[in-house]
Amino acid sequence: MTSSFVGAFVDPTKLPLRATDRVMICVGRSNVGKSSFINALTKQTISRVSNTPGRTQTINLFRLGNNQVLIDLPGYGYAKHSKEQRGALEERIHETLLAMGERDAKICLITDSYVGLTELDQEMLAFLRTEMAPFAVLANKADKLNQKERSQQEKHYRSVLTEEETLIFCSAKTSVGFPQVQAWLTLDR
Repeated sequence: MTSSFVGAFVDPTKLPLRATDRVMICVGRSNVGKSSFINALTKQTISRVSNTPGRTQTINLFRLGNNQVLIDLPGYGYAKHSKEQRGALEERIHETLLAMGERDAKICLITDSYVGLTELDQEMLAFLRTEMAPFAVLANKADKLNQKERSQQEKHYRSVLTEEETLIFCSAKTSVGFPQVQAWLTLDR
């Protein structure tokens, strides 16, 4: 499958989507590895990976084959942004999620498995639950955890998530968990 970068947008209503497009959205805190996740998922370097947290500030749109698109949202919670800038980015994230909810978008809430679900992640989780959007929590960077740490983190995640909510430990670096991610993304489609 050939994947390509379409463009960076500020307004979710201006995204060049087709009526038949299946939409997948990546959302998460700054520095959880969303760009690396996108590159691992597509098996191409289509998303620019930065060493500087908070770099993505636009809605980045990628086309994955003919009828699937991936939307990479800005990371939330980057402390070095001004309060106004953080507020504007959070508004952009929420507006996009609300707009794409009508399209039955599948949402990947990407977290850092080493850090666990932060307060900001739990706020995003609460938002996604109220919108009844199909989402999965992807605990990225699982390659950094040993077996004991992973077991502890899994308990932590499960203490916050319901039994019905999907949790997948994965690693953009080693592709661990990516078969499960792919299966979840194609479920019911």
